[in-house]
Amino acid sequence: MWLKKREFASYLLLWKVFKDQPFNIGEALDVLEDFMSRKVAYNVLKRLEKLGWISRVNSLEFKVLSFNEIFNSIVLPYLGLRLERNFRSKGYKIKVRVENDRLKIEGETPPLKGLSKYYIIHYHQ
Repeated sequence: MWLKKREFASYLLLWKVFKDQPFNIGEALDVLEDFMSRKVAYNVLKRLEKLGWISRVNSLEFKVLSFNEIFNSIVLPYLGLRLERNFRSKGYKIKVRVENDRLKIEGETPPLKGLSKYYIIHYHQ
């Protein structure tokens, strides 16, 4: 799920160049091949797609996901899983799911220390 330095640097380069504009693999390789071989750049692109940091728009084009999209699609579910496991290990019967870019806790209300004030957590009884 997490990127190596080379992959993260490639993601940042692609984001700086393309932002939310679609690009094809040739354009991406042109950007990356100043920093690595074409073969390595191609493998990095495949890994970024597999991990969900870039997405396929159609059969020929890709799009770089914004940090917000990555947070909502990758990091937020991971945080929900960690939150659920942590409180279940403490005896709370909760279920955490992602809804409208927020973590939603169902079941007992566990004692949260800092998360609720940042509006990430919404309770549902």
